[in-house]
Amino acid sequence: MSKFQDDIQNTLDQSHPHSDEYHQAVMEVFDDVTSVYRKEPAYQRWNIAERMLEPDRVLRFRVCWAPTRAPSPCPAPPRTRWMETP
Repeated sequence: MSKFQDDIQNTLDQSHPHSDEYHQAVMEVFDDVTSVYRKEPAYQRWNIAERMLEPDRVLRFRVCWAPTRAPSPCPAPPRTRWMETP
């Protein structure tokens, strides 16, 4: 491994210590992009590698409220219905 990959691995170990599958996926991507990353100084200047380390996250939650007239449970999350054509 190169120093660049060692730095990435150390950063991963600090920020996501219990995500082994994520570590493996990140290192496989960085194995492929290391040569391109080294050739372009702008990538290093703008810390593109560090930005690529943060995974996308989707947060879902429900909001419960107290109705003024009758007790009501938390609403179920919306469902998507698929229309079938004959």
